[in-house]
Amino acid sequence: MKTICGWCGRAMAETAEVGPDPEAVTHGICAECAAFFENNRGVGIREFIGQLGAPVLILDKDIRVEAMNLAAGAYVDLRLPEIEGLLVGDVMECAHARLPGGCGNAGVCVMGCALRRIVMETFATGKSAEGVEARQEIMTGQGLREMRFWFSTALADGRVLLRIDRAEVVEGG
Repeated sequence: MKTICGWCGRAMAETAEVGPDPEAVTHGICAECAAFFENNRGVGIREFIGQLGAPVLILDKDIRVEAMNLAAGAYVDLRLPEIEGLLVGDVMECAHARLPGGCGNAGVCVMGCALRRIVMETFATGKSAEGVEARQEIMTGQGLREMRFWFSTALADGRVLLRIDRAEVVEGG
């Protein structure tokens, strides 16, 4: 099994694990990226995510957006001052964030929000997640659409870096 850094893509290790797929790849965070996150507080992390081509948001323990890179800004069509401090469901325009109680407090959020679950698991365990699929109902310029997202996370400096790996409209959604 190969292990690669989920942030810079660098190969980290290869083990002789025997499993259903000997060519499988798993993800972690390499020593260089981990050291960068550890040694560079606040602005350093922002500079790092600014270099990434994929949309990345920095979330605090309340799942509020502290920062994002330009790719994320283009993705959500907003600038940081407009979203700083907002809950990630509000930023992503999740339809459930508009329910009573708002993002994270609606029944569907507590019971079944995959995005919330992977972010909270990353905070709780410190383990990165890679390519986790989540379905969300999103308010778009064309109205309410069911979307499939793939997210990855990493814990850095007491925050979670949330990368949006892919998104697509669900057919008929």
